[in-house]
Parts: sequence; C-alpha cells; structure tokens
Amino acid sequence: MEGSTIADVKPRISDNADRIKCWKFPDIAEADQLKTLRLPQEIWELQILRLLYTNSGLALLALGSNALHRLWKWQRSEWNLSGKSTASIIPQMWQPSSRALMSNDLSEAKPAEESPACIALSKNDSYVMSASGGKVSLFNMTTFKVMTTFMSPPPAATYLAFHPQDNNIIYNGIPSIAIGMEDSTIQIYNVRVDEVYFLVIPLDL
Repeated sequence: MEGSTIADVKPRISDNADRIKCWKFPDIAEADQLKTLRLPQEIWELQILRLLYTNSGLALLALGSNALHRLWKWQRSEWNLSGKSTASIIPQMWQPSSRALMSNDLSEAKPAEESPACIALSKNDSYVMSASGGKVSLFNMTTFKVMTTFMSPPPAATYLAFHPQDNNIIYNGIPSIAIGMEDSTIQIYNVRVDEVYFLVIPLDL
C-alpha cells in the first residue's frame, strides 16, 4: 500500500447551497420552557463516551467506557403518534430477543477507559460502526451481531464516517469507509477486500 497526499484541492460548493434552510430557534427566557428526562438504564456506573440519535429520530445510541453500546427506543403510542424522540415520553432500553450485546474489541495495550472511542451510523440506521481502542466493529442494528471487524491497532481509530451515498457502505461499486487514525492519518477502507485503498497523510507529518 502506498501513501498519498492531497494538496491544493478546492472544495466544491453545491448549487443547492443557497437553498439550504436557516432554522431559527426560539429564544429561551424561562426555565419552564425546558424539559428534562432521565433515560431508564440498568446499574451502569460508567462514563458515556459517545452519544448520538439515529437518523430516523426514533432512538438514541450510547457507547460506554466499558466498550458496550446501549440503545433506547421511543415507541409509537396514543401519546406519541410519530414514535420519534421527545422529552415528554420515556424511551425503553432495547435489545434483540437473543439478548445479544454490541461490544467493541478492546486494545491489549490500554484499558477502554483510556482508549479513543468513536461511532457512526449508516444512513438507514441498519448498521453501526464503532471502536474503543481495538479493531473497528461493524454491527447489525437489528440483531446486534458483529458483521465484521477490521483495522487492528496500532494506530487506533479515532473517528469513523460512512459515505453518504448508496446506504453509506458502497460508493461507485466499492465499499468505502473513512477512518481517522490516532497517528493523524485518514484511511479509506475497502470492506469487500479488507484493505485500505487510499491513505491521506497530513502535509506537516
């Protein structure tokens, strides 16, 4: 594998940029305009390292310092017809019927609490890609099964990104995932053949 550098690349601005809506949030002047909600959970006295909503807005996914994931879902009901996230309805912690857990691979060099943690969801919320200092894991969000693991450290992954087209995994017929690494490089990973096919090296390295 040969390294490549990128220089003098000008970003392309979409013609639709001027049509992007600018949302104006209402001013919050009183405390009663805010509502808080504590999510139900098991005895889990661990630090939450990463937290994100699913793209559908129906669930919340957390990655803890023990390399385990937790998923809370809002259910459709007469009080929440859309089933989307709201501070008015308590979501339920969800697991598949198999009671499987989504657990990341750990590094042998240092504990998960001291390792970089990162997580990314596919556009249709079918897959989650995650790492806690060890290999990067690709999970099925319905079954919680590990589809594959890749990119053994060192260096460890520090940031993960699916491509926004073709359900995020395949671009131009090639399965591609961008991975920021602990050594400041960015690797574009080919899932199908299990290898890095493009490497971005910062010019100051």
